[in-house]
Amino acid sequence: ERFVVECLNSIKDLEYDRLELIVSDDSSKDGTFALVAQWAQTNAQRFERTVVVRQEINLGMVGNLRFLFNSAQGDYLAYIASDDVFVKSAISCRVEIFQKNRNIDAVFGNAQDISVDGAVINKEHIPKRIARELLSSKLLLASLLLKFSAPGPAMMLRREAVLEKGSLGPLPIDLK
Repeated sequence: ERFVVECLNSIKDLEYDRLELIVSDDSSKDGTFALVAQWAQTNAQRFERTVVVRQEINLGMVGNLRFLFNSAQGDYLAYIASDDVFVKSAISCRVEIFQKNRNIDAVFGNAQDISVDGAVINKEHIPKRIARELLSSKLLLASLLLKFSAPGPAMMLRREAVLEKGSLGPLPIDLK
C-alpha cells in the first residue's frame, strides 16, 4: 500500500508508448486495491488496455504471475511488484533488443536496491557472475528459479515463450 502509487507512476512514466496494464491484487488485506482502482481509472487513457483484478484467495507469487501472463495480450511481458519502480527506459530498451533479436525469449537488465527514502543501497542487484549465468540456457532457469537472481522489474519475456507450447513453457504450478 505504501509504495503502489509510486510503482504505478513509474509505469505511466515509461518512455515506451504502447503499454497494457494488468494489475492483480493477490487478496491484500490493506488499502492497496482501492488505491490501484482509483489510480487506474484516473490514468486509463495512458494505456492501450487496463485491467485491475482483486483475487478472492491468495494465489501466491507463481499463481499470480501465471494469472498475469495468461491475461496479457501483448507480445512481451514485464512485471513489477508494488514496492518496485521502473526506470523510464526499462521497457523501450528491452523491446528494442527483442525486435533486433527475434530468436531470444528473455531479456534481463540489472536493478538497484533502494531504501524506502529512495537512497541507492546497492548499484547492481545482480552480481556479474550471476549475470554470466543468465547467458547460458542451461543455467538460466536454475539461476532464476532456484536463486531468484533476477528481480521482476529487470526481466522481460516474449509472451509466446511462456505459453503451453512455448520454448520456456508456463511457470510450474508447484513451484515454491
